[in-house]
Amino acid sequence: GGVIGIETEAPTGRLSASVRAEGGYAGTASLVGNLAGAIGRVRASGGGYYYRTDGISSFASARGGRERDGAENVALNGRVGADLGSGIAIDTRAYYLSSRVGIDGGFPLQDTPERSNTRQLTLYAGLSSDALAGRLKQRLGFSYTNVDRDNRDPTLDPDTTFDANGTLRRIEYQGVAAIGRPATLIFGAEHEDSSFRTASPAFDAGAPPSRARVGITSGYAQAILRPVEGVTLTGGVRHDAHDRFGGETTFGAN
Repeated sequence: GGVIGIETEAPTGRLSASVRAEGGYAGTASLVGNLAGAIGRVRASGGGYYYRTDGISSFASARGGRERDGAENVALNGRVGADLGSGIAIDTRAYYLSSRVGIDGGFPLQDTPERSNTRQLTLYAGLSSDALAGRLKQRLGFSYTNVDRDNRDPTLDPDTTFDANGTLRRIEYQGVAAIGRPATLIFGAEHEDSSFRTASPAFDAGAPPSRARVGITSGYAQAILRPVEGVTLTGGVRHDAHDRFGGETTFGAN
C-alpha cells in the first residue's frame, strides 16, 4: 500500500497548443483544448473541456424508463509559475467545473424531470525553495476547494429537492533533507478545515439548513536509510489531532 502523487508537467520552451474532439452514440461529444508556454522565468498554461450527451434513462428501460437523462460538463483550468531566483519558485493553479446531469427518483422509482447542478472551484498557491545545493528542499502550499450543488424538480414547489455547499481549506508544509549520501529525512505539517451546509426545501420547507465544521492538524517525519547498495530502511512517525476524535500517533517501519 501507499500513496502515489501525480502532477501535471510544468510547461517549458516555446508556445504549444493541443485540441482534441470526439463524438459518439446518444449525441455524445467532447472537446478538449490546451495552451502552454514559458517566457523567461515565467511558465503558464490554460485549457478547457466541454462534454455533452443526450444520455439514456437513469431508470432502467426494462422497468419502463423512457426519458433520457442527459449531461453537460464545462471545465476550465489554469496554471502560472515563476522562478524568483536563489532556488525560490512560486506556483499558482485554478480549476473550475460546471456540471448538469439528469436524474431519476421518486417512490416507486420512476422517470422524473429532476436535474442536478454542480459547480466546483479549486485554487492552489505554493512557494518552494531549493537550498544547500539541492540538499534541502521545502514547500509551503495553500489550497481551497468549494463545491456548490443543487437538485431541482420543476414539478415541485419549491422545486429545490437538495441544496448543499461544502468548503475545504488546507495549508501544508513539507521539507526533504539529504543527510549525506545514505540518508534522507522527510518532515512536514498540515492543517485541514472543512465545512458544509445542506438543506432540502422541497421536502422540509422552512427548516433551517444543517451545518457542520471540522478540522484536523497533522505532523510527520520519515527517515530513509541506504546503508549498503540494494538495501533501504524506512521508519516514520505521524501524529493527527482531530477536532472531534482526538489525537492519534502512528508509527511505521520497513
